[in-house]
Amino acid sequence: ANSMAQLAVSTSSTLAEKVLMSEIFSKQVGLLNPLEQSGMIGVGKNYVVQVLNAELDKGGDQITYHRRNKLTGPGHDEGDPKEGFEQAIAFHDDSVKVSSKEFTARVSLVMDDQRTLLDMVDETMDALQVQVSEWKAWVVITYLAGKVGTNVQILPTGFTGWAGNSLTDVDSTHLMYGGNATAKADVDSADTMVFTDFVRLKDKAMTLTYKIPQVKVKGRNLNVVLIHPNVYRDLRTSAATQSMYDMDKAQLQGGQDPMTNQLVTAAAGIINGCLIIVCEQCPIYTDYGAGSNVRASRVLFLGPQAAVWAMGRKAQKVEWVFEKKTFEYNSEVGICARTIGGCKAVIFNSERSAMIAMDVATLFLMIRRPPRPTRGPR
Repeated sequence: ANSMAQLAVSTSSTLAEKVLMSEIFSKQVGLLNPLEQSGMIGVGKNYVVQVLNAELDKGGDQITYHRRNKLTGPGHDEGDPKEGFEQAIAFHDDSVKVSSKEFTARVSLVMDDQRTLLDMVDETMDALQVQVSEWKAWVVITYLAGKVGTNVQILPTGFTGWAGNSLTDVDSTHLMYGGNATAKADVDSADTMVFTDFVRLKDKAMTLTYKIPQVKVKGRNLNVVLIHPNVYRDLRTSAATQSMYDMDKAQLQGGQDPMTNQLVTAAAGIINGCLIIVCEQCPIYTDYGAGSNVRASRVLFLGPQAAVWAMGRKAQKVEWVFEKKTFEYNSEVGICARTIGGCKAVIFNSERSAMIAMDVATLFLMIRRPPRPTRGPR
């Protein structure tokens, strides 16, 4: 008797269908710009990064802004002469320059578009939008930090500034260190960030000659603190007293959901009046400590107008202009994302304004495999 035949369709068979998703799986890449997502960049004095979008409406490539210095005299007592002993107000200046920045991409409309169900022009446009948003995040936070980290992306590792605005390190008056460290070479592996560092930052902010004001965030007055994910990990895993775990537990015991503290997107909680925003753009350094081998990160404590983002007149209404151009008898399309702008940290008289940096240790944590069970005697 003959055996019954059965059709078998293998993966290499011409009958096997290969189906492509109609959209790219990874279009969105998390929080591209955590400061913008959190509403910390905008027009007006209440923003950490103040956008200057009307100053160059008639042209120009530089905006100058001023800070009036404080009067510090003791005043006049009864009988003291006053004429000839008056105080005079004075100002410090800072400025930001603007220049153009372009990102470009190109796609074939003939065979590249024919071979796929994807809209390649749309995908290229979306990819450029993601790129410019990430680039802006790295530019803004790198200017605030004042020096490039080993984790920098998009920007060159030797980044020294953009549009003629020099990257300037944080001055000693506005630079602190974690734990008991007092200098870069003094940072060791124990100087990770803990709860008391938020108390120290707040104390510093309130005792500076030019105190750091707070930002109004949904009805609450807060300072913004940017930390790298590794620093946040150190905070969350700390076993010290008054850890984030202790605070979350106290809130839960009091009937409050800790998640209600997350007032804005990208916020990870509030400690001592500090709104914590976790962002990968905070720099990582690998040359701290006495042996220049301690891994560290820079924490940024911020108030309003800590940095400025200037826009040229051509970019007042839309920050980025996307222009298309065809090539090769309409068989290819090039897309250019263009802006006219500039960014810098606000610095008066060689000192930072409305910010403090704190360098803390943050180490790689190795994932340890559990030990293999030992075998007993056979």
